[in-house]
Amino acid sequence: MDFIKRLFLGLCLATLCWAATDPKAALVVEARGSISATLNGKASNLRTLQVVAESTKVTVPSKTRLRLVYLQSGRKETITGPVSFVLSSNGATDVTGAGKVEVTKSEGANTLVPRDENLRRMGGAVHAKAEKSPLELLEEVAMVSSPAAPATSKMPTMKPPQIAVVRTSKPLIRNVSPVFRWVRSIQKVSWSQGRAPFAVTLTRDDGIIELALPSTTARELIFPELARGHKYVLQVKDNSGAVGSEEFYILSSEEDRELREDKRVFLSGLSDRRDSLVAEIAFFEARGLLLEALPLAEEAVRRTPEDPGVRAALGRLQLQLGLDEEAEKTLEKAVKLDEPRPQP
Repeated sequence: MDFIKRLFLGLCLATLCWAATDPKAALVVEARGSISATLNGKASNLRTLQVVAESTKVTVPSKTRLRLVYLQSGRKETITGPVSFVLSSNGATDVTGAGKVEVTKSEGANTLVPRDENLRRMGGAVHAKAEKSPLELLEEVAMVSSPAAPATSKMPTMKPPQIAVVRTSKPLIRNVSPVFRWVRSIQKVSWSQGRAPFAVTLTRDDGIIELALPSTTARELIFPELARGHKYVLQVKDNSGAVGSEEFYILSSEEDRELREDKRVFLSGLSDRRDSLVAEIAFFEARGLLLEALPLAEEAVRRTPEDPGVRAALGRLQLQLGLDEEAEKTLEKAVKLDEPRPQP
């Protein structure tokens, strides 16, 4: 049963082209140990699957290790402490300390930011939230869920954090990714909340109505055969007139070929399965292919169950897919893992 209002992290126009407005430089593939990062006077610890901005000052203490993949070039670095450096889009600069920075050469391609404008609009903004801690994600869920909470408010930190449980009247649609690779990858779609019967429509970007159910008591449907290279809008209206809506795009054959090649380049040089998993999750999530990223995130959690960054990424995907109960459990576990541990 869904009870947290869905977050539409990838569909906000203010962050559609995050690469142009917020200079993200690198993805954290692994953060082993307590590694600090400071940007504009604000300090935090780096986590796996965090996207780090240019000009961030990073301190890698002795006996800790950091692995980065640079978003624009595909360059890969393994940094072993003690090292301090400043992050740029081309790699670590102003390096000091007795540790080392090892570089893996890349094929020099921009493989994380989608080339196609359709993909930018449907899925290119997801990593605008990737730098948030698990607790911040949970706090944001509660803030967005509660109609009484001002947009700029902050919930008090609680351990364990308390979620504001607010039921909304409109249907909440589950398992719709902003982008799908092909028609057969679209799974059964369901919705919760709202009062039956429901009126369901699926409309293509050229005005063609692919599906029209004027009255149904069902809370799920299987999509008909759909054309590639088009955007679709799914609307579910309940008996009271409340409407739940989702947009999605299906890649054309050419876009899917480009996607496979971009993924190959982005993952080149990552021989370790865990590292390639993390990079692949980020690759698919940034392009709005959330159902491609979800099973990879689940596998990453099984492989590294104590990594709060991996669990936060899984919770973020679950939220975007309307899997709110699952997301709440995942993020609460991530918060516990992310709490500072007493030093021996």
